[in-house]
Amino acid sequence: MKKIAPMVCGLALLASVAACGSNDEARPVNANATSSERTTVPSVVTETSTETTTVTASPSSASPHYVGHVDNTDSRGFLSGPARCDRGDLAFLVMRTETGTSKPGSRVVLCHAGGGEVYYRGARDKRGDKGITVEDVFHTRGDWVAQNGEHHYVIGLLEDIGKVGLTISGPGNVVLSEEPEVEYAYVK
Repeated sequence: MKKIAPMVCGLALLASVAACGSNDEARPVNANATSSERTTVPSVVTETSTETTTVTASPSSASPHYVGHVDNTDSRGFLSGPARCDRGDLAFLVMRTETGTSKPGSRVVLCHAGGGEVYYRGARDKRGDKGITVEDVFHTRGDWVAQNGEHHYVIGLLEDIGKVGLTISGPGNVVLSEEPEVEYAYVK
C-alpha cells in the first residue's frame, strides 16, 4: 500500500468543490502525475465559511464524525458487499454514484489503515458484484486517484456539473464512466 500520510482522514477536495462554485479556472485531473506532483495530506481539511479548519483523527477513533450521509453504511463503509474497509480500518470517504443510464452506479470507499496507508474499494451497486481493491492511491490537486494498471478511479469534482463524483478511465486516459454522487459522506 502507498503511504499517503500518517493521519489521513478527509479531503482537501471539499475546498476545491467550494472553490469551483466561484468562477475559478477549471482544473484538469492529472491521473498520471509524477511522484513529485502528488501531494500528501497530513490531516483532514474542510472548509467552513471563509476559514479552513484542520482536524486530525485516526482509524482507531471511537466514533468518527461524518459530514453527509450514505444509507446502509458505518465507519467501515457499506454494510453489505465488497465496498467495505478491513476490520480496524476507517472509511474516511463513502460515496454512492449513479450513471444516468440503465447501468448501475458505484459504491466507493476510501479506507485509512494504520501506518498511514490509504486504499480504495469500489463495486457496482448491484447484487453479486465482486468489486475491486486498489492499493495505489494518491491525492493530487484536490482529487483522490486510485491507479490500477492503466485504469484510474478518480474521486473529485465533475467539472461539467459542478458536483463531486467518480470518473473511471481506461488505457490512454479514455473516460469510461463519469458518475455523479447520489450520497456522499466524509470524516470531519
